[in-house]
Amino acid sequence: MFTLKYKPGLKWYQQPTFAVLFHVTSWVLIFSIPFFLRPNIEAATSHVSRMPQPQSVQSVFRLLLIAVFYLNAYVLIPFLMQRKKMAWYIISLVGVFAVVLLIMLMVNRYEDVESIPWRVPFFISVFPTLFILAISTTYRIIIDNVKNERNLKERQTEHLKTELSFLRSQVSPHFMFNVLNSAVSLARVRSAQLEPTLIKLSHLLRYMLYESDEDKVSLTKEREYLQNYIDLQQLRFADSVHIEFEGSGSFDSYLIEPMLLIPFVENAFKHGIGFIDKPEIHIKMEEKAGELHFEVKNKFNPANKGSNDKHSGIGLVNVERRLNLLYGNEHKLTISNNDNWFYINLILQLR
Repeated sequence: MFTLKYKPGLKWYQQPTFAVLFHVTSWVLIFSIPFFLRPNIEAATSHVSRMPQPQSVQSVFRLLLIAVFYLNAYVLIPFLMQRKKMAWYIISLVGVFAVVLLIMLMVNRYEDVESIPWRVPFFISVFPTLFILAISTTYRIIIDNVKNERNLKERQTEHLKTELSFLRSQVSPHFMFNVLNSAVSLARVRSAQLEPTLIKLSHLLRYMLYESDEDKVSLTKEREYLQNYIDLQQLRFADSVHIEFEGSGSFDSYLIEPMLLIPFVENAFKHGIGFIDKPEIHIKMEEKAGELHFEVKNKFNPANKGSNDKHSGIGLVNVERRLNLLYGNEHKLTISNNDNWFYINLILQLR
């Protein structure tokens, strides 16, 4: 059974119940206009012989107008006009007019009003249909603008939440202390790796604290950030974890939202180490014809439900939500596991 439920978090005018009542009330008002104007019309046309249409003909025409409204608003505009298929959109509108006229001619013949010339149902059908199409197009533009504004606010809110989560994640004591302890060990033996390690750490912190404030960053910078993070993790675990990171393609030509890919890498380190025989993490980042192909796979132990660092990561559910808000249908995310291997495959349309 179809029911309308109150949805918490939405304003009163965004509730499904209000939307249904608004549409029903609007159609009632629109179809009531002729009844309010009938006395004036009859007085102005008293000298003209009129051929009133049967009530059934008027009812069919009203149903057709309702169908045209929603067909244009929810099918033709989203799938043709907004996808730049204007030729098909115009052809579809011509087809809509033809179908409406054909149905009205058939209904008139069925009601035995053959005395009415074909031109009468033609003109009676065209102008109301044009009026309904104009209203439908305006309605679609308004709801799209409202939706875009709401999505923009959600993206901004999600970005703030993500940024705070990342700061708690990356600058957590567990991660930082391990890196610093490794740096201290390098200093004691006066290793040549100490300086590049500290440089990588400074680049990592600078990217998180400053460059992540931008709406978009170069895909090259995002790759460098991943490389620095992976190098520091490699320093922590040394030869105890086998780590591979491959990158190829034209990264300089594209922009991406900052810190969009790191959760998948974090997740691999979070669940791909500890109580695992010969842990392995493989990361591949590739640009192909304007698309980003990002793959992460790691061994995992199904029996190990916990994590060594409860503050790490923002969760794959939150990442999926962020991707949906930012890219919608312009991305495909596949998450799977098989034979104690965890796989993440992301295909992203770059801009």
